[in-house]
Amino acid sequence: MIADRSSRTAEGALFIRMLQQQLPVGERILNDPWVAHLALFGQRWGARIPFLARYLLKKYPRMVEYVPTRDRFGDEIVDDKIRTGTRQVVVLGAGLDTISYRVLQRHPECLLYEVDHPATQAVKQRRARSLATRFENGIRYVAADFEIDDFRDKLTESGFQSDQPSVFIWMGVIYYLSDEAVRQTLTRARDLMTADSPLAFDFWPPSLTEAGGDPAFEARRKSYAKVGERLQFGINPNDLAAFVKPLGYDVARIESMNSLCQRYVQRDLQSPEGMSAAAIVAAPCQTANPSG
Repeated sequence: MIADRSSRTAEGALFIRMLQQQLPVGERILNDPWVAHLALFGQRWGARIPFLARYLLKKYPRMVEYVPTRDRFGDEIVDDKIRTGTRQVVVLGAGLDTISYRVLQRHPECLLYEVDHPATQAVKQRRARSLATRFENGIRYVAADFEIDDFRDKLTESGFQSDQPSVFIWMGVIYYLSDEAVRQTLTRARDLMTADSPLAFDFWPPSLTEAGGDPAFEARRKSYAKVGERLQFGINPNDLAAFVKPLGYDVARIESMNSLCQRYVQRDLQSPEGMSAAAIVAAPCQTANPSG
């Protein structure tokens, strides 16, 4: 992303979350009472145009459904670990997501660590002032650029305990990073995780991230590149296990975005094949091949 400016794709995801909240409660993939606190006036006004959410849902289902689908998947992974006693949640690339508020609303005993680019993080903290009194004791902010920064020391300095179980959520980020940055981030996270701690992320196949792939994504690739958030990393679901194993992980679960959306709201997301979310679990230390 462009230095000293918050993420444009994070702003887009925020608008999509606002659109989702305009649907009737029973038709939403994710109920998010906090998203309006982070939205700008124009985002709130635009999302509330009568019938806009319905029209976009019918015309462009991926636009309205993809972000809340991956968000709900992440919430599932977090809730599963919290039920087993985990109290540390790390959100890598938190953007303008409200996962920390959602988790703390359900599990006020937890501590959330949001790791993100300093420019985006500053914008989020400024907009979230109205929520600070309620949630400030449960959230700690760690500024880091995944392409250049090692966030391990920053996390531990913020109070993260690497000898205790944790869960890492990394949604809406991986496809904007270089292959090296993806490997480095996974390795650094692995160094902070106990053997049974999971990390969950969403990913796209190479056909969507490489030039000359799906024609429908060509304009999107170009628009992302213009705002400094070029699509770079893609991987197919069948290749994920071999990719993460040398970095110290085993794949526990892979779900296609289509199957998740069908399960949540019985609607067809119409996403391309290979657009998926996965939970990977830290394997015993001796399987890792640290490079970071």
